[in-house]
Formats: sequence, C-alpha cells, structure tokens
Amino acid sequence: MEIDFAFLCDHADSSGKLQALGIGFDTIYSPELPYTTARFFAVMRLRFSSVETGSKDISLQVIDDHGGKIASPFAGVINVADPPAGRMDSAIALTIDVHSMSFESYGTYAVVWVCQGSELKRVPFGVATTIIP
Repeated sequence: MEIDFAFLCDHADSSGKLQALGIGFDTIYSPELPYTTARFFAVMRLRFSSVETGSKDISLQVIDDHGGKIASPFAGVINVADPPAGRMDSAIALTIDVHSMSFESYGTYAVVWVCQGSELKRVPFGVATTIIP
C-alpha cells in the first residue's frame, strides 16, 4: 500500500473524479475559544498492488499536540478489489467530512489516518487566534 497524497481542504467529493476546494490549509483561525468548525474535509488516496486485495479497517482521528485523541470522525472498512484490466494496482480516494469539531485551546493538532491499527499518515494543522502575515 502506498499513499499518493493526503491533505485537508474546505470541501471534497470523490463520487467520480476526485474534486477538492481550498486544498492544503494548515491553520484554522478563530478570534475566541471554544471554537466549533462548520466543516472541513480530510482527503487521502491509497494505492494497492494486486496482492493487497480484501477488506481493510480504516479510521480517522483528530489529536492534540500531546497525542490525546479529541475526536474520531470516521471508522469503517474499505474493500480493495482486484486492479482494473491493464493495471497492476488500484486506487481508492477517501474524503471524510469533519464537521462540528470543537477546539478548546489554540495550538497544534493533527488528523491521523489509521489502517489495520497502524498509523498511515499524519496531517498537522494549527488553531490560532490571528492571521500572521
């Protein structure tokens, strides 16, 4: 299994060709706390070889700078099928809608993708009070 990419964005849709808006932000700005987000999306595309077919447990966690889990917005199973004809691998794009996330303090956080109990990818972001030019 390989990770083609992982990022945070304002909106994403993977019902056909992957589409994303506001790709790659790394800070959420809020003038006061606690702050509850309307929504953002965590996006990742995984690539599997022909020997990696089958069910895979996937979850998404949001952690604070001490590694404490503050939310688990997604847990599920993906089914990796045989690659399409003429290909040696298959790709699965995951778009997770992270909505109504509440932050009690400013600081560093991360979205963590987990597959089969092992961390795949960590995408850090911050919650800050003002925009730094």
